[in-house]
Amino acid sequence: MTRLAASYVVGRDSTALIKAILVDPAFASAAGTLMTSPVEWVVGSMRTLAVPVTAANVQAGLAVLRRLGQVPFYPPNVSGWPSGASWSSSAAASTRAAAATKFASLGDISEVSNASATSRIDSVAHLLALDHFSDRTLTALALAKGNPAQLVATALISPDYLVV
Repeated sequence: MTRLAASYVVGRDSTALIKAILVDPAFASAAGTLMTSPVEWVVGSMRTLAVPVTAANVQAGLAVLRRLGQVPFYPPNVSGWPSGASWSSSAAASTRAAAATKFASLGDISEVSNASATSRIDSVAHLLALDHFSDRTLTALALAKGNPAQLVATALISPDYLVV
């Protein structure tokens, strides 16, 4: 913390402070420890796949959020929504799997569909803006690479996409 403060005090340069934060080992070690919230996952998935914004699709997204327990602007109490464990339950996993399948069927997955079977996993990583998949995820994705929609849905519910 002293090092971060020192980067700002010298010249009161906020750019230097932000750079110091981003390259700090404590910042880098936090990667992969926070599960995305239901809102982040639903909206992010729908936007990434360019799911058309229709009344039916918005309602489908809201229904998923209701089942996952995080409807925007309706927190359960003044503290907001619970985090972490409640979003990783088996019921939530089932809901995310069904939603991922729906989103993949509604969205634009042409980048993955048009790729050769051997490069589809790389294509889905590119589509989801992921730099890599874990070995365990790669094994699951390899089973789905013959079906582009299933491959995209599997990637959407993978720990590599759910945990930031």
